[in-house]
Amino acid sequence: MTALKRVINQDGIDIPENITTAFLIKYPHAGSTKWRIEHDTYIASFGGKNNRYEAFYNAEGRWLKTEMKIPLTRKLPTAINRSLKIGEFAAWYVKEIKKLEMRDQYLYVIHVDSGNLLDKRHNKFQMAALLYYNTDGQLLKIDEYKD
Repeated sequence: MTALKRVINQDGIDIPENITTAFLIKYPHAGSTKWRIEHDTYIASFGGKNNRYEAFYNAEGRWLKTEMKIPLTRKLPTAINRSLKIGEFAAWYVKEIKKLEMRDQYLYVIHVDSGNLLDKRHNKFQMAALLYYNTDGQLLKIDEYKD
């Protein structure tokens, strides 16, 4: 086995060896990887099998989660797609879909918005929501906000 070294990415961010080691163990075939740091969390962006992934690690090198963007609703599990189509947000526009892999579960986060609505007091505003589904299609959580 070759010795692992500290990684300094193109932006000059120093990635500690414990984090790069944990990443290479979990994703040995990740290929080209870009790193960034957000709020003491190290994030590796990489590609694989026609998808883009982001793996999140804490400073101790513990893997927290991995996010994968899903391009189309038809790529969702059938149960989630069905729940989305018959739920209260069925008429809303799907902006983005992410699959989250965590230690004990997979979640799908669907970012939807209502389109532009006219409010006489506030001009234009748009309602948006993050919908959290489990793999069985059960809607677990809704975070609504004005966009």
